[in-house]
Amino acid sequence: MDTIDYGERPRMIADESAPELGPEAGVEAQTEPVPEKARASPLSRTPARRGKRAVAFWLDPVAHKQLRTLALRLDTNLQALMEEACNDLFRQHGMHRIAGNTSGSDQG
Repeated sequence: MDTIDYGERPRMIADESAPELGPEAGVEAQTEPVPEKARASPLSRTPARRGKRAVAFWLDPVAHKQLRTLALRLDTNLQALMEEACNDLFRQHGMHRIAGNTSGSDQG
């Protein structure tokens, strides 16, 4: 079986043996700072996400699998299940049920 020669392995920037770049290497230093990547504009989000905020949390793998199984059993998705869970939690604490309601009109 023939071996393939992929050439020299690329060097990491922190590698002290890597050649320095500069005018003598034909590479000019960047003179102006690169602006930070702009956050996604609310208008660039999908219509279902406009006006909403992401909330992330960590679950045990078994709990995550159970949540996915429940979504399949109920023929729904994790988004709808989490909105229902938030509304149940709000109701339990005497707050308005508004998760998933873009108009905020569900006051009950």
